[in-house]
Amino acid sequence: MKFGAWTVLTIALFMVVATGLAGPAAAGEYVHQAPAFTVTYPDSFESVPPRKEIGQVFSAKTAGSLPTFQVSVLKVQEGVKLADACQKVYVEILKKGSEDVNLISNKPAKLADGTPAYESKIIWNYMGLIDLETLVLNVYKDKKHIIVAVHDREAVERLRGVIEGLKFK
Repeated sequence: MKFGAWTVLTIALFMVVATGLAGPAAAGEYVHQAPAFTVTYPDSFESVPPRKEIGQVFSAKTAGSLPTFQVSVLKVQEGVKLADACQKVYVEILKKGSEDVNLISNKPAKLADGTPAYESKIIWNYMGLIDLETLVLNVYKDKKHIIVAVHDREAVERLRGVIEGLKFK
């Protein structure tokens, strides 16, 4: 039986898709109980121990150590508005490992479900060793301050999907 080139190509494409060898990479997922939310992230990240002393509940990195991302859950600090949460809370956490922390942008955002948030970009130097860019999302929910932050040496915006992976249940 003879098959034309298009028939062979169509069969080959079907087999690749059907066997899962094509399409987007699988994602990992962090699940938090209270408040109930998930954060999905690319499967190129692997979980590492979070720094619980600064509120991290989840931390992950890629094989080369960068980029990294963390999820933190803190109590909402009395008197700190969501618009000020990055400057008054997250930047202060970063200053524990750096004196050179610069908040570049801080703008209102919304999650897919309409939950108000603030997205910020920070440029800083980690412990005098490495210059980093951080994209961070701050959200208040059920009297908790949820922070999803991703860090890399440059072009951190390409990792926006990590902070956009925050979804409340």
